[in-house]
Amino acid sequence: MSRLPAAVVTLCIALAPALAPAAEAERTPTALPASPQAWLAQMLDARRNGAAFKDPAVFVEWLDAVTEPRFMTAMAATALDPATYPKALANAVDPASVRNWAAFTDPQLYLRWLFASLQPSFHQAIASRLSDPAKLRRWMETMAATQAADGTARQAADAGWLTLPDAAGPRQRY
Repeated sequence: MSRLPAAVVTLCIALAPALAPAAEAERTPTALPASPQAWLAQMLDARRNGAAFKDPAVFVEWLDAVTEPRFMTAMAATALDPATYPKALANAVDPASVRNWAAFTDPQLYLRWLFASLQPSFHQAIASRLSDPAKLRRWMETMAATQAADGTARQAADAGWLTLPDAAGPRQRY
């Protein structure tokens, strides 16, 4: 009985290279969002936001998009938009959102993730996207621009605080 799980794992590992190309060909996405802003719009739509987690190949693209500095600024702008929350709530009660999340009850979804986790190319794709020198440069440029813009505002704010009188008066020691 204890040999059965090892045999199943061995069978899965042996069949993974044979089954992966056929399964990948039939579920190749036709229209992935092209920009971080488009990914954000899809993520806020409850009828479509599970797509990034249903397919490991789409997940790699999603991870690449959400780790861009432009995604963070788009997310901040969307969070401040007052129309975002009513739209998100309206999408949440849409029957298509139930169908979107019902796909997570399919056992084949978890087998696809198991096979992907066994393939070094999946891990290599994630690592290469996260350690892309161009992406790291974009993050450094964004942080440098933010610090430069924030530095002048912070100096003005610090100068303002220095001129304020201490309302409590001198502190007493107890």
